[in-house]
Amino acid sequence: MKLISLEEIRATIESETTRPDIYYVPEGRLLSPAAKDYLNTMCIRFDNESRRPKNEQRAESTRYLNQNYISRSNTAGQPVVGGNRGDLTTGSGVTTDNAFGVTAARTEAPAKLRFYGYRTHTPYGQKPEAMTHIEGNKLVMKDDPVIQYRGKLDTAQAQVVFVQSLIAAGDGCPHLLSDLDDILATLRDLMRAEVLNEPVSKTTILGLTHEELRAQSHDPEQYFGVPPMQLPSYEMGTAFAGLNLLRTTIREAEVLAVHAFKQGTSVKRNDLVEQLNRLSSAVHILMCRYRAGRYTKPQNS
Repeated sequence: MKLISLEEIRATIESETTRPDIYYVPEGRLLSPAAKDYLNTMCIRFDNESRRPKNEQRAESTRYLNQNYISRSNTAGQPVVGGNRGDLTTGSGVTTDNAFGVTAARTEAPAKLRFYGYRTHTPYGQKPEAMTHIEGNKLVMKDDPVIQYRGKLDTAQAQVVFVQSLIAAGDGCPHLLSDLDDILATLRDLMRAEVLNEPVSKTTILGLTHEELRAQSHDPEQYFGVPPMQLPSYEMGTAFAGLNLLRTTIREAEVLAVHAFKQGTSVKRNDLVEQLNRLSSAVHILMCRYRAGRYTKPQNS
């Protein structure tokens, strides 16, 4: 059986004037995994063509013929079979005969509806400026909780790069820059996991498990010889201040994740929340290592 690809199913759905409630899979075809995921994200059920109600089958057959076999007349004034795929306009006259002997009214082709509201299912011909993509061609307002969460993740990634630039311009400690690379990779994995609706794939941060991160962050005196609960000061250095700013931004992202994915008293994406919690602990560990002198300046050769 020939698979229905993501590109094919998307083109089919987006060509409809209204979003269908059910997509009927043609006989002899199968939906690819990506096509199924697309229908699920669009909240469209799917079933076999053989299970379509008979009256709907007739209506669908008429629509298919109109779209695929009735088109503009050629230069000789004869109807063209296939033609331009559903453009029924000719500029004059009201009917035409196709190769199957079907007579249909010529009407202006409706505007293609390219976008849908994710939460409202409202169709849009163009993307409103106050809306943005949340997945596929589905839109939400730019202050949607999920978009706010993504924005905070973006801010955290930008801060990592900024702190790295400060370190590179100053002491240039390669060990600290490398550890920050791992923090950045974790943030990018979090973004990917949410956008693609996949589980978080990164199981360690800084080479430490979640349990190890929690233990070291909660007892810095035992692990690093650094007193706990030290209030930051500019005297602790630019790199330390940058790390602390990054830690607070990740904490803010964790709060926004809870707000975006909570369902009553539970959270749909608890894996994101837990990873963010451990990530802020990882940055706190970097701060403790820094205070303990573990990130030393490179020796001059």
